[in-house]
Amino acid sequence: MDSRKGDSEHPEEEVLRLRANVVRRGEKRDVSESEARRQQVSRAYNRKLDVKEKNKLRRKKRDQRISSRLKATEWYLAKLGPKPGEGSSFPAIVATHLPPNQWPQGTDAPGQEQLDYLLGRVDDVQSVDLNRLYGMFSEWKSLSEEESRHQWSQEVRLAVKQHLGSTSLAEISGARELVDRKQEEILAGSSDVLNMTSD
Repeated sequence: MDSRKGDSEHPEEEVLRLRANVVRRGEKRDVSESEARRQQVSRAYNRKLDVKEKNKLRRKKRDQRISSRLKATEWYLAKLGPKPGEGSSFPAIVATHLPPNQWPQGTDAPGQEQLDYLLGRVDDVQSVDLNRLYGMFSEWKSLSEEESRHQWSQEVRLAVKQHLGSTSLAEISGARELVDRKQEEILAGSSDVLNMTSD
């Protein structure tokens, strides 16, 4: 460039201006000055109307993604039943507050093992009053084996029906995929509205 400086295609002042902005090896440059120049260029770029519109649209789409995720999650939670209450009997508390892998095996009814599990999860079942739990367990132990098995069977069916609400076990296992699909559905509706308003 220096060898052609000053000819018709390489005006001297233009060459000097370009060379002034070059940082040579070993040469220190004022970082704050360089940063200020970058910010100035960035501000000038962002002031352009089309860039403003693009940024506005990008923010709107981001907000829609967040909003659609929240709505999809709320939709899924609404499918589930109400929050578990205190329970009216010992087997009701077992069926509601213990996971199925801690329920009694086969046709057995809940017993001391399930009470121990409940006590081990006391922080998770704060809605259950411990004195009341012990009282219900005493009443439960006074039932015959046949009565306790029958009541346990009823409470399990009732708990599953109440707390699953309008969802299914398959939908609980695939909750993430279900919420993802619902989010896409909500987003598609939002995109239609966005396209109509931007036309």
